Parts: sequence; C-alpha cells; structure tokens
Amino acid sequence: MFKFIFLASLTYFFTACSSKEIPVYEFNTDDMIRVETTHTPLSVEERLLSLLSENGFQHINTIDHQSRAKNIGANIYEERIIYFGKPEIAIPLLRCRQTVGVDLPFKVSIYKNEDEQTFLLYNDPLKLIEKHSFFDSDCKNILTDVSGIIYEIVKTSADGVSTNEAVFELEEEAIAEMEDEKKEDEIDEALKEIEKED
Repeated sequence: MFKFIFLASLTYFFTACSSKEIPVYEFNTDDMIRVETTHTPLSVEERLLSLLSENGFQHINTIDHQSRAKNIGANIYEERIIYFGKPEIAIPLLRCRQTVGVDLPFKVSIYKNEDEQTFLLYNDPLKLIEKHSFFDSDCKNILTDVSGIIYEIVKTSADGVSTNEAVFELEEEAIAEMEDEKKEDEIDEALKEIEKED
C-alpha cells in the first residue's frame, strides 16, 4: 500500500514539474562561491576540464541533471556537475578527519538560471575546516591551498581565457610595466642632466 502511494506521489510530482513553470529561488549562502560567465556552458566545461587536468586533478564523473530530468518527463534548467579530485589531496585530509569523505570528491556546478545567465558554483574547501573540525595545521594548509587553486581554475574557465593566454597576458603586463619604469628612469636621468647644466 505504501509503495503504491509513494509511486502515485512521484507520478503527480513529475507531472506537475513538467507542466508548470520552474520556480525561481534566490541564491543565498556563505558556504559556496558563484562566478558568472558570458560563455556557453559547454565551452566553459571544456575549459574547466582542461584546466583541472593541467593542474593534476582527475575528472571522476559528470552528472547532467537536465538530461536525467528529461528521461522522466520533468523540466529543469540546464545544469551539469563536474566531479574531480586528486589522491595527494584527499588521502591526507581523510587521515586527518575521516568525515571529510562525505564532501569528497570536489565538484563544480555549471548551470543556467531563469534569465539564461550561466554560472559556475562550488563549495568553498575552506569551509571544510570548520565543518569537520580540522585542527592539524598541515590539513588546514592543504584546504587553504586547494581553495585558491580551484578558485583560479573556475575564474579562468569563466573568463574564457586558457592557461597559456592568461600567462601571455601576464607577460604583456610585465613588459608594459618594465617599459614604463624604463621611461621613468630616462626622464629622471634627463632631469638630472638639466639640473647639472643649471
């Protein structure tokens, strides 16, 4: 009897989801980081996977929520979850606090909202220090480092700039700064010469 009621409830729920507009929820959390992008979810995902690989992370799985919803006749906004990890990071953390396993592997959501805006969303690894009561300084440092690495990967993926392009831009900025400094030095030298003549 219970099984029948449960299945009937699910049927009603999915029928309602497929026939009604998707509700809009306000994003409000301190534990997650969200980055907006003007690029398509597919191009962002390709850059994200490439950058994760370049930084030694293993792509574990990708879950396509929208595709799974369509399989049961439901309608939701586009969203794909990218799961990734690195044993050199996970194992020391698990040795410190086995409970952290519930938050591993790391994951990034790439999704579109009701306004057709695309976002990357992920749990900030720094929040795991308090959540799992990490006291070991080495493990705290690991989470601090990986938090910065994941942020840079996500931000670069959202910006649509590959790692090589990002490095090239930094090199251009450094060259421009050097040229500015050289010009300033030349001006200083010219002023000194004028002062000597006076």
